[in-house]
Amino acid sequence: MDSALGGVGLPPLGRWCRVSPVGEEAPVFFVAKNEEQMDLRRRLLDALEPHLAEDGAELVDVKVQVKGQRRTICLLVDQPGGVNIDDCARISRRLEDILDAQDLIPFHYVLEVSSPGLDRPLRKPHHYERFVGERVRIRMVPEFGDRRQFSGTLAGLDEGNVLVVDESGDECRLPLDRVHSARVQIDPWKRKDQPE
Repeated sequence: MDSALGGVGLPPLGRWCRVSPVGEEAPVFFVAKNEEQMDLRRRLLDALEPHLAEDGAELVDVKVQVKGQRRTICLLVDQPGGVNIDDCARISRRLEDILDAQDLIPFHYVLEVSSPGLDRPLRKPHHYERFVGERVRIRMVPEFGDRRQFSGTLAGLDEGNVLVVDESGDECRLPLDRVHSARVQIDPWKRKDQPE
């Protein structure tokens, strides 16, 4: 038991890594993946999404991270027109009050609120529709066919399948319920009006 964490011990060790923009692993922090922390993630999503929706914002994702003795709850938020640092500060203050009142987190933590960034996660069906035409990287669990990773241009969502056109021009139909993670891969240096 660790008194700095309010009497809650550290979770069982999982995997220390961060996926870099090119898909290589670099040791940085522990991303909480055990069942208890995934349950916490789900409870936070359920509790906070309605409050953000009232303000016209969206809770894109929640990450529970542990680095040493420090636990961080990272909330990725977005709204029409994007979010800036003032929006993040305002949302952070509002959600801190809600989290304290509902007592959802049974340990000391640091709350971070940020935009989803250029490589934003795709978590909800409408995310796949919103980013049609963008490059994406999708990880399947379990493997789909003989592959776990898929990259290409997002072509939409059809009957519970994510449609991705790969480099060779073939369309892949990936079952949404088997998508472990999906991220937009935007080239920040490419203008929308530039040809490929």
